[in-house]
Amino acid sequence: MNENVQDILDIFSRDNIEEYPRETIDKAFQYGKELTPYLMGILEDVLADHKMFMKRERFFGHIFAMNLLAHFGNRSAHKIILKIMALPRDVVDHLFGDMITEDFPRILYQTCGGRYEKIKELVLNKKADEFVRASAMQALVFGVLLDGN
Repeated sequence: MNENVQDILDIFSRDNIEEYPRETIDKAFQYGKELTPYLMGILEDVLADHKMFMKRERFFGHIFAMNLLAHFGNRSAHKIILKIMALPRDVVDHLFGDMITEDFPRILYQTCGGRYEKIKELVLNKKADEFVRASAMQALVFGVLLDGN
């Protein structure tokens, strides 16, 4: 593994992040291709054991991972992001907080690659949190406005 990628992952794995790691995020943009499998792994771990992540109070690796994968326009991240967003409300709210309404629409839009079927399914999923469903609706609006779909 590239030393820079390892440095980025070391910071993302910390439980004591006090402030936004601007330099680390800037560096992550340079290593997107090498970093992507590890970012996907973080999200897969959240999905597999969200209760463990809920215990980690100052851990933000999953937030950095989701945002970076969206920035990279990573379509393979879309499916796991949808699964995470469909977790019970208390889990999603604890892990992501205001991101649900502020960032999830953009994240869904940036990772869908112009394919909106799964976002529509989330909108129609009555078991999903209503704020998550509203964010999915907003992602569809982005698609209409930006892609004409």
